[in-house]
Amino acid sequence: MSISWSFSLSLSPSIRVSSLSLSELAMSYMSPISNFDASLSVLTFWDTSLRSFFFSSRSLSSISFLKDFFLGFFAAPLFAVVFFPFAVFLTAITQTPSCNCRMIKYTLYENIVNIFIWAVARGDSFVLPLIIMECFKLHGVKYEWLGQSTMRITTEEGLVLYTDPVMFDNDPPPADLILISHHHVDHCLPEGVEKIRTERTRVVAFRESYLNYCVMDIKKVRTVRIGETVENKGVRITGLPAYTERGFHIKGEGCGFLIELSGQRIYFSGDTGATEEMERLENIDVAIVSVCDNIDTIKPTDIAEAVKRMAPRAFIPVHYTPPDAKEPTPREEMFATKDPRFFTCRYDPQELLPLFSGSDTEVVILKMLGSYPD
Repeated sequence: MSISWSFSLSLSPSIRVSSLSLSELAMSYMSPISNFDASLSVLTFWDTSLRSFFFSSRSLSSISFLKDFFLGFFAAPLFAVVFFPFAVFLTAITQTPSCNCRMIKYTLYENIVNIFIWAVARGDSFVLPLIIMECFKLHGVKYEWLGQSTMRITTEEGLVLYTDPVMFDNDPPPADLILISHHHVDHCLPEGVEKIRTERTRVVAFRESYLNYCVMDIKKVRTVRIGETVENKGVRITGLPAYTERGFHIKGEGCGFLIELSGQRIYFSGDTGATEEMERLENIDVAIVSVCDNIDTIKPTDIAEAVKRMAPRAFIPVHYTPPDAKEPTPREEMFATKDPRFFTCRYDPQELLPLFSGSDTEVVILKMLGSYPD
């Protein structure tokens, strides 16, 4: 079992995220030639995470997090200090005669860090939690993930935009804009649209799926083609290609969107694999990208590489089932198939973090806030 140690290396506006494997650190501890750079990264985490915890404006309202924070930053260091002489002894017997000055310099740090990690991990069952945020804010624009590809984006002026509305939290605010990338039921449900739609709501959807929206009884839709830009309520929306090389996301059946609002350029992928068109996008502030499906045509590793080449300021993975989510249940009365969560696979987005090591892109993992409408 591999345990990921995930942490922030700097504060806003650009937070770099890295991940270390507990098992890798344990193996390096037993090795004559140890992984000092990894150990130093953990020490860096100690300082920056404390500052981030007390001074960041992000939402961290969780009793569980506070408990884990106490265990990690107070109990475990005391444990490490008590066993400091033991760490020195292990250092003496595990290093080879050929070790250089750099190794000697960081040996004590390394052993303290490893004992610290073992104390916190309690075997391989527990780690200091990755800070999974309920929302992400960039220059006043708030991003919330409700589940699947349903995002709620709220500006400082109060404009509310939803993408692919199928999942919702309690009493969701009504939409000013709804964007629909394609007609598949894990991205477009009449019940979802009607839950947040009012007389002032505008719906923008991919043109080639228009007949499907009519069948779904979704009325008054403003359609957009690939490469076409429409403007509504001060928001510019451009249709972008979205497809996979194989599977049922064929080219021309769905789209992604470039959303320009409040001075930000937001890429919403829809269902797509890693494409050349995606990689050519420039000056993206936030990339909201599907990272997997249930037939392995959208691969997280490929998506990560494409997003790195796109180089947005922030990357929000969507369209996956979180590891702690309940097992989906059939809902044939609503869908022609089973619950749309079957169109995604269970995935831990922390696996993306090592892929962005050294990147300027911030990986933002959001808590799933929503559920399917009754």
